[in-house]
Amino acid sequence: MAAIVLSIVYRQVQHLTDVLRSLEIEGLMWVEAMKVSKQALFQRLNSLPAHLFALVFEQVIEHLSAKRSAKELAPASSSVAQRFTAIWIGDASLMNGTKKSSKACVASFPA
Repeated sequence: MAAIVLSIVYRQVQHLTDVLRSLEIEGLMWVEAMKVSKQALFQRLNSLPAHLFALVFEQVIEHLSAKRSAKELAPASSSVAQRFTAIWIGDASLMNGTKKSSKACVASFPA
C-alpha cells in the first residue's frame, strides 16, 4: 500500500487507472508487477487511515522540495531563474502540422 501511495504522490499520478496500469505492467517501487482490480484498490485506499496517508504525503513532499532546491542550474538558466519562479517549455510540433494542413485547405478552395 505504501508503494502505491508513494507512487501517486511522487509520480503525480492523477487517475487510479494509471496506477493500476503501471502496477500491472511494470510494478511500483519495490512491488513486483501484479494485476489488481479497480474495486480492490479503491477499497484499500478507503481503508487507509487519513493520518497515515497525510504522513506519507508530507514526507514525500519534503523530499521532493529538498531535491528540487539541491539541483544546480545551468549557467544560461541562472539569470532567468532569478527573475521567474518557473519556466514553461512548449512543443510546437503539432502546430506545424496544423499550419501545413490549414494551408492545404485554403489552397484547395478557389478564390
